[in-house]
Amino acid sequence: MPRPGVDVDVVEEVTESGPILDTGQGFFVGWTERGPDVGAVNSWGEFKKRFGDSRAANAPLYDDIMGFFSEGAGTAIIARDVPPDATEAEADLAAGLTAFAAGAGAWGNDVDVTTHYAAGSDAAGEPIYLTVTYQGTEVERSKTLSSLDQLVAWSQDSDYVRITADDVSAPLPGDAVVAALAGGGNGTASTLATFQAALGRFTYEMGPGQVGAPGITDPDYHRAIGVHLEANHRCGVVDLPNTADKAELLAARAELDGAPGAKAILAMGQHLVYPSDTPPASNIVPYSGVQMGIIARVDKLGDVAAVAAGSNGISSRALGLAQQFSDADREELNANGVTLGRQMFGQVRTYGYRTAAGPDLRDNWTFFQESRVIMAIAHEANAGLEEYVFDTIDGRLHLLVQAKNMLVGVCQRYWQAGALFGAEAQNAFRVICDSSNNPIDTIKLGEIHATLRLKTSKVAEWVNLAIVKVPTEQEV
Repeated sequence: MPRPGVDVDVVEEVTESGPILDTGQGFFVGWTERGPDVGAVNSWGEFKKRFGDSRAANAPLYDDIMGFFSEGAGTAIIARDVPPDATEAEADLAAGLTAFAAGAGAWGNDVDVTTHYAAGSDAAGEPIYLTVTYQGTEVERSKTLSSLDQLVAWSQDSDYVRITADDVSAPLPGDAVVAALAGGGNGTASTLATFQAALGRFTYEMGPGQVGAPGITDPDYHRAIGVHLEANHRCGVVDLPNTADKAELLAARAELDGAPGAKAILAMGQHLVYPSDTPPASNIVPYSGVQMGIIARVDKLGDVAAVAAGSNGISSRALGLAQQFSDADREELNANGVTLGRQMFGQVRTYGYRTAAGPDLRDNWTFFQESRVIMAIAHEANAGLEEYVFDTIDGRLHLLVQAKNMLVGVCQRYWQAGALFGAEAQNAFRVICDSSNNPIDTIKLGEIHATLRLKTSKVAEWVNLAIVKVPTEQEV
């Protein structure tokens, strides 16, 4: 709207003012119909608006992000796994001014950008506004733009286009200039290398959460996720093959033996029958994204140690399980780190919570909730210690005391919440940040070192009730 007047921009993303510590975030990797290389959405509707509403582009990812939000999740961060030969559509809007689709793919060939004179303008170089159409429908309209610099800046927040200018001091284009984007292609197929590149877009600063690639069952890809988890202190939820063959599932889980990050992975051994977004139809969908949504819903209660399984792990929408297993098979699969669901009382609930860690790590990294507690403490401690970077280390080591007190405060809260195991705090954790691990040689290098020793609480996986019938003549 021209001056005088009011411009109101409604956005769905909030600029964070500090470290992100939301442990319920979902990090998803996969090809989408369209969208940026990486972006966050806060609802199912926003996902479809930004990344496309075509299920055909990647049904497992599409279904699971719908399930993620249906289960009560709040934030999904998507990294597009772009094939190496995929291309972005583009077109010239003026000399030295180019419009690109906001992401690779053939979808960009349906995008047009048109200039319009703002009220009162009647010559090239005067204020304009842009409209963006997708498949013939207007989807975006800019505010009044008075310079190429403003035009380029506006496009950075567009869901459809990015505009570059060789010279931002050049005059604005005139009225009714149309850039019909072309040349976009989906490419052939993504590779392990492009998958790893997509994972790399999830920077540490994006915070904690669960990482998944719905429907991907290749162990090489699971191991790539594990490497990312270990480097970024996150947890992962992966899908094993969609099969009722116990041996195949055990073999698939065993592929993670000794793999980095396996101790922070929950391996889902079933698929779900889940409603589609056009009821009453349903689809067979991977469990991973739905489980990530259940985790996010449970996390909203404020306790990262709460287990998203059993009565806390009931899916709000799942209609059934795609595979069934005997009690004996379920027990064996669970003992070997394969997580299954169970239909009980007319509902589907997650009925296992062991990590995919192999036998060498299983004793110390048994339950997924333990890994999530460590993840949360790692990110919170990192954010807290950042406050001491470039502070002075004086001869009385006050800085070490301050850092130690901060870490004790973090651990104390987790112990009080029951996430750390011990009748007294000193039995549950210990913080070491003193001269014993900060000798003078370390201080001379401008370093402070701290160590946390933690005992994480376990999960009540099996409850054994003994019922004794007492004869009438005896005391109870």
